[in-house]
Amino acid sequence: MTERYANNFTTVLAAPMLIGDGTAAVSVAAPVSLQGGQFRIAIESELLLVTAGEATTTWTVTRGVEGTTAAAHAGGATVAHVLTAAGLLGAQVFDVRAFGAVVPDTDITPSVRAAILAAESAGGGIVRLPRGRFYIQPQVSGEHCLRIVGSGITIEGAGADLTALVMRTFGGGTPTSSWEVLGGLVHRGYGIHIVGGASAGAIQTGVTIRDLEMDGNATYTGVNTYHANVSTGDGWDITHKGICMGPDRHIDNVRIERVRLHHWRGEIIYGGGSYIGHVLLSDSRLHDTNGDCWSVSAPSRVVGNFMYSAAADCVEDYIYSGYKLFADNEFYGAATGGKGLVSIFSGGSGSAGPVVLERNYLHDHAGAQSCLLVQNTRNVLIRDNLFVDVAQTTNTRAIAVHAPTTTTSQVHIAGNTMLANAANVQTGILVADPASMSAIRATDNYAGVTPTGAAAGKTFNLAYSWDAVPDANGVFVRNVSVGTTYEYTDKAVVSNVLLATTAGTTVVKQRPDRVRGFLIAVYVRVTVASTNVTITASWYDATGLQTAAVQTLASKDVGSYTYAPLFVTATGPNDVQVVVTAGTADRVYVSASIAEA
Repeated sequence: MTERYANNFTTVLAAPMLIGDGTAAVSVAAPVSLQGGQFRIAIESELLLVTAGEATTTWTVTRGVEGTTAAAHAGGATVAHVLTAAGLLGAQVFDVRAFGAVVPDTDITPSVRAAILAAESAGGGIVRLPRGRFYIQPQVSGEHCLRIVGSGITIEGAGADLTALVMRTFGGGTPTSSWEVLGGLVHRGYGIHIVGGASAGAIQTGVTIRDLEMDGNATYTGVNTYHANVSTGDGWDITHKGICMGPDRHIDNVRIERVRLHHWRGEIIYGGGSYIGHVLLSDSRLHDTNGDCWSVSAPSRVVGNFMYSAAADCVEDYIYSGYKLFADNEFYGAATGGKGLVSIFSGGSGSAGPVVLERNYLHDHAGAQSCLLVQNTRNVLIRDNLFVDVAQTTNTRAIAVHAPTTTTSQVHIAGNTMLANAANVQTGILVADPASMSAIRATDNYAGVTPTGAAAGKTFNLAYSWDAVPDANGVFVRNVSVGTTYEYTDKAVVSNVLLATTAGTTVVKQRPDRVRGFLIAVYVRVTVASTNVTITASWYDATGLQTAAVQTLASKDVGSYTYAPLFVTATGPNDVQVVVTAGTADRVYVSASIAEA
């Protein structure tokens, strides 16, 4: 009998259990995902195999499995579902070569379908694909390539670089140049369709896809117009997805591991609606799509993946409920087209998350939308991510937090690094729509130009744009900007800025969010020959504009000059700034800082 799996299910014994008992009385029945098969539980140090009665509160069990010893257990003892090596090894294997011809560079769809059907009829199992490059395609008009309706099904190749499924359209055409037009829309078909159950009582669970490549076989164009053009086939084709879950069907415990999916005209991995349970994507590579690489509305873990070249977003995620983790991934932009890299939206009223994005590397983003967008949602943590050469386009940001229609709250942006290295960067962190914000925090972030970028003349236009959020729980502390212009930061620093004009140059500035004390320090280096230098600091306090001459007009010989720090008390929303004027261009280098005192 097929072994069932669930996530973190626990209950307790409703009555004591003696060593010789063959049943366990529990307080609640097993979840639907564990019903219809056997599963393993742990009670203290004993492992037990549940073989019947799982839909009730009296389970038939095999005692002391896997080398453990049957023992007496008191009422109230914790009963926990466990996944063990023995449980995994018990799965039946259905080699597709036993179900028909499997020849490289030919259509093997009938053989794979027959193996899937056999596994489903057996209550689950592993559908195993051999090494090689094979075609899959819809067998009749309007359908998809492969369809999974049963639980406990694994589609397994020999490795993402060894087993490749290459899609063709109905009739055997190449998806770049071949498609159907059905109901006035382009239709190519999904690669794999995980159908899902019609109700919570008929949930589909335990589907795994691993160790293979799926090639959508459609050239990337960067056109994300929705829907696809029926004449040219170009654009975002919502019928051409690599893996589709549902939509709007009941699905739980889907694992996608060590796969490479690429060259699709729609979402590469998609799960729509609010009925999908836990989904894992790990150690995989998704790229080249006219849609999104990942768009799954479900509690999920996305860990250790590469996603790039998406004409829409690498990640477009809608939050309904449940924990979402995006960790240790690399996201980067498309050569042409593209919006943002990661977009997190509300999936409905009261959407709560939590969502954690940590230790990701985001780079080379020149799309028309902010690199990481959080909008109309709450309970989001963005920490310890590295952004390099993102937000290259006007009005885009490395991280943007918006609330254009509903409240965005409880967003913490912490410990992120944003760098301009090989491209100009527009904005680091933007918090907008302040009237609809609550408890937005930005702490310990860094924005700046790398030495390589500075040597190449690259700029970081604006490190932080923090519209004053009218909320006592809004926090903006310990953020640093180096070599950029900025608003609302705790420390503003520039190093060796060459004054290339004789006009006054604002070399450093900072915008307080409330009354604060600041320490201004300036260092000047004159080269080539003597020249006049003027240094003026300006700020606003309760009485209005204030100025102070750090250096009045004077001729300075070649050499270095350090000026005594200037302490000022300033308030927003105007800037504290330092303006330096040189009598001759290209002779004066300035280093300066404005630090919270």
